[in-house]
Amino acid sequence: MLRKSAAHQKKVDSAVRVLQNTTGVKVPGAMILAGFSKSDAASEVVRQQVRRRLQLMGGPNKNRREVVAFVNVGDPSSPSDMTGTPSSASSSSASSSSAPTNPKPKRKQIRATSSSVQQRRVDDLAAKRHKSEAHKAAVRLFDAEKKKPNGMSVQASS
Repeated sequence: MLRKSAAHQKKVDSAVRVLQNTTGVKVPGAMILAGFSKSDAASEVVRQQVRRRLQLMGGPNKNRREVVAFVNVGDPSSPSDMTGTPSSASSSSASSSSAPTNPKPKRKQIRATSSSVQQRRVDDLAAKRHKSEAHKAAVRLFDAEKKKPNGMSVQASS
């Protein structure tokens, strides 16, 4: 698609609206939602167009609109509950609107240095050898006790 065509500009504007009105969506995802092809969404030039248009329009969340739900609790024939007159809109928006939820920040992954990884391997190997030697010593002791005439054995201990 030509990058200067009206259809392309409409898609760019649509992607910007998606970025402004939703949280957690990145530029390529917004472009796909706006109707761009996957090759256009992968194109860095087109992505930069969307980013620049977003900056020109004031960045994310500038034009965010809060959605107010009107619930008909009273008389079903009352038109003010259904149409949402300004007096009911102000009271409903104050009670039912809430701040947009932001995603939890990712925990920073701290990578171990090569020396700390090497030291951990040395410590793990030492612990493995200690456990192996302790098990061998216990097996030798049990075998020696089992060979004694009055020694400890499985049948005698129960």
